[in-house]
Amino acid sequence: MGHVEASGIVEAGRRELFYYTDWCYNVPEWFEPVRKTQILELPDSAGMGKVTQYAGTLLGRDMEWEARSVEWKEDEGWMMRASRGIPARMNMQLRFRFEDAEAGKTKVTCWVGYHAPYPFLGAVIDRIYLRKEALRLANLAIGGIKRMAEQHRVRPVEVAVEKRKADHPGYGEGSAKTIATSRAGE
Repeated sequence: MGHVEASGIVEAGRRELFYYTDWCYNVPEWFEPVRKTQILELPDSAGMGKVTQYAGTLLGRDMEWEARSVEWKEDEGWMMRASRGIPARMNMQLRFRFEDAEAGKTKVTCWVGYHAPYPFLGAVIDRIYLRKEALRLANLAIGGIKRMAEQHRVRPVEVAVEKRKADHPGYGEGSAKTIATSRAGE
């Protein structure tokens, strides 16, 4: 499996950044390759099981894909694994880690994992294109999060959680729930 990592110091609290980046409707704000998101299943009480549908441009192609939360540690990090679409065929994964830096700042690390297609040709494709593109995506994510923090778009956790509850009745009640309505870009 290939992987790349990018990190940066963001002028916002760890807890606020964790909740801001974890809520999929915020993703188009800070990650420009994604233009639309929709929650298909809410997470359980442990933060797991969330399924999100995305539309955007990855690897130079316009596409739609789904991802499922596979790791969630409150205020520390989260990870999504593609479960449908081209990213799923490449076993793409996105992981964020949040660590306290100096006062009022957080070190954010974005890790992108993937399997190059085609067993023999895959290593060449990885060296020529995939690794560079994955690193570009990781850097775009870090840069976008920094930009949102500088523009004071990262809301306090209490406000973020109330918005989640308003967007999706049943959020935080402890069990996964399928979302029947379509909501995007909020």
